[in-house]
Amino acid sequence: MAIYLAPKCEWTKDGRKYFYKTSYTLFGEKKIKKSKKFLLIKEAENEERKFLNEIDHINKIGLMKNELINPYDITFEMLFNDFFSQKRKKGSTDYTHWGRLHAHALPFFKDMKITEINDRAIEKWREYLTSKRKKNGCDYNNNYRNSVLSSLIVIFGYAKKKKWIADIPTIEKFYDPDEIKLEQVIKYQTEDEFRIFMNCLKSKYDNPVYYCFFAFLYFMGTRKGEATALNWNDIHFESGKVDIFKTISNKNLDGSKTVTSTKNKKNRSIYMPDQLNFLLQNLKHYYQEFSDFSDDWYVFGGINSLSFTQIDRVKDSVYDSCPKLNRLTVHQFGRHTHASYLISHGKSISEIAFRLGDTEKVIEDTYVHLFDQRKKEVLDVFKDFKF
Repeated sequence: MAIYLAPKCEWTKDGRKYFYKTSYTLFGEKKIKKSKKFLLIKEAENEERKFLNEIDHINKIGLMKNELINPYDITFEMLFNDFFSQKRKKGSTDYTHWGRLHAHALPFFKDMKITEINDRAIEKWREYLTSKRKKNGCDYNNNYRNSVLSSLIVIFGYAKKKKWIADIPTIEKFYDPDEIKLEQVIKYQTEDEFRIFMNCLKSKYDNPVYYCFFAFLYFMGTRKGEATALNWNDIHFESGKVDIFKTISNKNLDGSKTVTSTKNKKNRSIYMPDQLNFLLQNLKHYYQEFSDFSDDWYVFGGINSLSFTQIDRVKDSVYDSCPKLNRLTVHQFGRHTHASYLISHGKSISEIAFRLGDTEKVIEDTYVHLFDQRKKEVLDVFKDFKF
């Protein structure tokens, strides 16, 4: 067992510091897996053993590719392993599906034959998922349950394509009108909160990379994967434009990073405000002090891009030092805040959709309450009107 102790600066708040790093072979291809951190050495050892056993099982199940098998013999676990043995363009998508299904579908359906998973079995699974709680004892919300349901439909769709099942079972969405209304409220920060955050960040970290990164999210509204994928070749100081055509993900089943096209392939060149242009020019001067600098370096990180865990750790530490601020996710800090700012300043749905790299429908559905609020504010022009 190869168990390692992380540097103290990388320990989690609750003291998790041990991780395993192991090499393995998947369908003849050698790979390396670095795990998340654990509190105890024993936990890391157990998880490494479990991971290697699972890889061994997947390699055996991989024989399904070359052998004719009776669909009536295929269990959900066999389907699960075969599905995730396939290579796809976006490893981050597989990572997401794997996490949901491994936690919430595999324990329930594991030994069931996929031909026997009917509407009644699905209904029992819905009851099972509804009864599950998070580690902190809280309920999962319906948005999350429906995301698990979507992953289940994907894997059943794969089985149907393989002709192992005749049809995908009927799976109704989880629905609670009150909860959905509550979840439509988008969290974002005010201009004053942003300034406080940035001042705390500057005083806490003597590092222009972090400062520029969070400023970039705020002023550009990109996804964090799009921001971390940027190279200096993508920044055009004279025109004031930034090319957004790729995204980076460090969420792959084998623990690697991948650079792929943007979500929905919504590539765009968008303008940056002068304040950000100035900050990025200073950041580039900072990098140019290194003898091996090139325009192929990542804007946020240098030779290697900032990892998502680094970003979250810095963000959370700033919130810890400024307890009066509302704690936001990176997505809420940048993307939701940027969108709400544009909406409040009367920008159209089409303008916002282009800048954020989304469809107009997604923008309208996501920020519906902000647009409604804006429509009501239009009436303010009449408030002092008298006949």
